[in-house]
Amino acid sequence: MKILLFDLGGVCLSNHWSKEQREKFSKEFNLNFEEMENYHIKNVKEINTGKLDEKSYFKNLFTEQKKEPKIEEAINFTRKNNYEFKDVLQFIKELKSKYKIFALTNEIKEAADFRIEKFKLKEYFDEIFVSSYIGMEKFNESKIYKYVIKKLNAEAENIIFVDDKESNLIHAKELGIKTIHFKNLTQLKEDIKNIGIE
Repeated sequence: MKILLFDLGGVCLSNHWSKEQREKFSKEFNLNFEEMENYHIKNVKEINTGKLDEKSYFKNLFTEQKKEPKIEEAINFTRKNNYEFKDVLQFIKELKSKYKIFALTNEIKEAADFRIEKFKLKEYFDEIFVSSYIGMEKFNESKIYKYVIKKLNAEAENIIFVDDKESNLIHAKELGIKTIHFKNLTQLKEDIKNIGIE
């Protein structure tokens, strides 16, 4: 049986902490964007794998730039950048009547909790694998994909993984997982159909 595995941010939901959003954040809070990016790159693995919580991430960000920490305001800023791609979620709902549907996302724990509840994501997915819950991330390693294959008790070739970042598909593909580089819903439907999913 085919299993569909979807990324969340950039496929089903907005990328609420993308580079573009971080740049807007730096302007809103009067931070040096280049320094902020260096900080983010240095800490992204820590937040993705649950070693650094959201409040500490923002507190350290402000402190590093010698600014008064505005933690709640920072969190509220990121929350406002959340919205769902309703057409994609509707398509997933249609697929769910015939296939097992899962999600796999790199996400800071508190943001994942918020998004899962706000958009009622458990109605769309049989299970949601969040990097910060399981202590592994999609960037630059195959460990998380091996974990998911084992948890799903499935053959890699029976899993179809959809992600908007091509770099996240490399290790999945190496393990035999079928991959789709998401660009838009029309293209997704076409690619899924070509794999044999109706």
